[in-house]
Amino acid sequence: MTTEQWMTIKHFTYREFVSPDTGEENMDYRMVHFLDIMRQILGFPIVITSGYRTPEYNAKIGGVADSAHLRGLAVDIKCVSSFTRWKIVNFVMNWYNGVEVRRAGIGDTFLHIDIDSSLPNPVMWTY
Repeated sequence: MTTEQWMTIKHFTYREFVSPDTGEENMDYRMVHFLDIMRQILGFPIVITSGYRTPEYNAKIGGVADSAHLRGLAVDIKCVSSFTRWKIVNFVMNWYNGVEVRRAGIGDTFLHIDIDSSLPNPVMWTY
């Protein structure tokens, strides 16, 4: 994302989306803007545990070879309560305003959401 695009984001900083191995940030603006709107509407913090990933970092942590994280089109969100999990999933499944999340993974402590239309969709999976 450009500096100008980051200036429009209220609830996140680029540091929350960088690949841990290099500090590189290569997020798609639509994804971050969607998260910013979600944070505003839901009214509670959205903690990003994984955003953009370099191919090397993705391989190191066992990510799938064609992961949407590699294109800045996916995030993993920390989620440890059933209430926040439901609120986020409900928002993601019912929101459409130029961005449509059609891929989601539900884990015990996180949610994966992505907007990568090049991958099979609509799909939802569990970890």
